[in-house]
Amino acid sequence: MREDEAVVLLGVTPPQAEYFGFTMYLNNVHYEFGDVSGGYSGGHLLLRPPENNRTYIQASLEDPINPSNINVTSDGTFHDSFDKDFVIVTTGDNFMNDVITKGLIDVDIPPDIFNFQTVSSEVVNFGIELEADILSGMMRTAFFDDAEERDNYYKDAPLSVLRITPKIARQSISPLPRPPRNPRSVDITDQSYLRASYFQLAREVKKDLFGTELESNSQILDADPEFC
Repeated sequence: MREDEAVVLLGVTPPQAEYFGFTMYLNNVHYEFGDVSGGYSGGHLLLRPPENNRTYIQASLEDPINPSNINVTSDGTFHDSFDKDFVIVTTGDNFMNDVITKGLIDVDIPPDIFNFQTVSSEVVNFGIELEADILSGMMRTAFFDDAEERDNYYKDAPLSVLRITPKIARQSISPLPRPPRNPRSVDITDQSYLRASYFQLAREVKKDLFGTELESNSQILDADPEFC
């Protein structure tokens, strides 16, 4: 994706369920195996060589758009965000953001259903060349109230995706800043309840990477979440 491009998702949110979410992910990046000069590996050798010089990252680029924060025509509650019209504009360029917003208003799409996802050049290597990053958009749903409504939604999903590309690539970009993450909770500071799940995950990862012959121990270390 070029930095002067945008992706516009127009559609209807899922029928009543426990959750839905729209998130942009950094899918995979170019990486030369053995390069410890920095980059996405943080200067550390990867355990497994990348395929075709690509390393899968699968990291979300911002908080998801979900029933708690999506802009739709509703009473503002979580449960009134289902089965509603919405628009999501994804770009890294402020100029493109403004152009698309004006274009949507010009075709009578109400601004109160506009949602914006920022893809920042601070974390993404834009471009359409072989060494550019690959992004992916993901929609998650969970636990529909009605199975028939779920199946009908999946069978003929009321979603349209537009990729907006200027005819002439813009050389002057007005980059959007990286959006801040919302704090997960101010009340939960002790994550020791995750310890058993962590060790189980570590065992499965080591089994997949090295088989059952390797002996190793796992440790939990405190880490700054801003750098993880």
